[in-house]
Amino acid sequence: MPPVATPTVSFSRDRVALGSPVKVTYKFQVAANATFAQDYWVFVHVLNPQGELLWNDDHLPATQTTQWKPGQTVEYTRTVFVPNYPYIGEANVRIGLYSQADGKRLVLSAPEASRREYTVAKLELLWSLGQAMTHL
Repeated sequence: MPPVATPTVSFSRDRVALGSPVKVTYKFQVAANATFAQDYWVFVHVLNPQGELLWNDDHLPATQTTQWKPGQTVEYTRTVFVPNYPYIGEANVRIGLYSQADGKRLVLSAPEASRREYTVAKLELLWSLGQAMTHL
């Protein structure tokens, strides 16, 4: 099955303090032969290097996938708050498209981590100033 799109994810900052907001830009370059019979959700998993889920940002894309056209670039930005998770350091961002109806995941053009879940970015999580002061 050929990939339906090439995903990229970028952040307004590469280093983000726990508990703070960050703007996330999602971009999908739709494949020339792609068609979508239903609206798929975007799943976003942020994991520590051991693969433990820190948080997710599952959502419907700003333009529903049934409206995506072959060759089109779909891009939108969301603001998310980094949870106060007991972890600081590098985090890996994985993305995919899935059907809420049957759980089916689509093939994307990106490095596959597992089960049609694709690694698209890294982010460094930092203590916030207030948290850093309490841990001195």
